[in-house]
Amino acid sequence: MPELFNLFQEMDIKRETLQMDVEQKRKMADNATTEVAVLEEMLDRTAQLYRQMHDERCALLKQWEASVRALHRKDHDINRTLSVISSTIEILSSRGITVLLCR
Repeated sequence: MPELFNLFQEMDIKRETLQMDVEQKRKMADNATTEVAVLEEMLDRTAQLYRQMHDERCALLKQWEASVRALHRKDHDINRTLSVISSTIEILSSRGITVLLCR
């Protein structure tokens, strides 16, 4: 009988040890699950911010491109106006009319 009692005690101690090990592993799994959830949330927020910044960057590039096109149109208009002025001065000069330019 004492051998059975000793065996029972050994098995009970082993059961308690295994039970503590299971509880520890369960806590580790819970912590890992929580950490993964937090990281997923952070990743989602990062992705959202990236998309927002990308959209803002695209809008800014479009605005800059439109500004460059507007500046090219204005340059073209200025050059065309200068050409008209130059032609007008030549015509007037050929007719003997002196044109004074202010600079």
